Amino acid sequence: MFNINDYLSKLEEFFELRNLADKTRENYLSSLNCYLSWLQENCILPEDATYEDIRSFLKYLKLSRGLTKQTINYYISKIRFFQIYVLNKPWNSYQVPFSKFDSKLPETLTHEEAIFFIKSLKNLRDKAICALMYGSGLRISEARKLRYDDISRVNNQIYIRQAKSRSDRYAILSKLTLEILTEYWQKYSKPKGLLFPNRDGINPISTQIITIHLKKHALNLGWNRNISTHIFRHSFALNLYNNGADLLTIQKLLGHKSITSTTIYVHLGNINQLNVTSPMDW
Repeated sequence: MFNINDYLSKLEEFFELRNLADKTRENYLSSLNCYLSWLQENCILPEDATYEDIRSFLKYLKLSRGLTKQTINYYISKIRFFQIYVLNKPWNSYQVPFSKFDSKLPETLTHEEAIFFIKSLKNLRDKAICALMYGSGLRISEARKLRYDDISRVNNQIYIRQAKSRSDRYAILSKLTLEILTEYWQKYSKPKGLLFPNRDGINPISTQIITIHLKKHALNLGWNRNISTHIFRHSFALNLYNNGADLLTIQKLLGHKSITSTTIYVHLGNINQLNVTSPMDW
């Protein structure tokens, strides 16, 4: 009926013009490939797709594939991009509204829990990566791509290249993290390029491998907790906030573009540190 690759090729042209990151391109292509495949199966040309057709596709994602509201909103934004920039068609957000969903606070670890978890890891590589995520507030994508030259022992800082916001920054390097990194570096043949390479020695270790190892370790500890790689970054920021660090400092250390992303730690913070008294006790 139509060639999906013809439309994906047009997308690639816009990706080049907007200079989108590789991961962003991959996400767009995956989502829109799914949408175009559904249109093809239902004998609908992309140019002829109505708002009712788009809503039917979203119902398919919800009912047949069981996707969450957040994920469906993600698809809506990609289809909107496709309609406007590739098909040159208008977009009415009232016809395809974003779903409202409950906003849950992320799970975190206390300082004692984080240190215990890290120190009890037997695999030195996993221990080093966790120490970087909790000790420096790194994303797993940032930790796994670190290179030898990014670590500054003199200035006790880490150079983060092209983070999620596509901007470089410096992160703090704790003494304990440096000790763990040094031990790892010496044991793993003193790598001068990528600190955490995959088996091929060229690409960084995959996020999935680290995630599996951390979840397995949590089970071995008897923890009934959802231990993700991001829990260490959240815990880094929350424990800094509870210890008196201001939001602007935390924003800078995390590499958030907007302070809005950092204000979540106000909601997570210890309520007793607000120095307010309930009217019931006046």
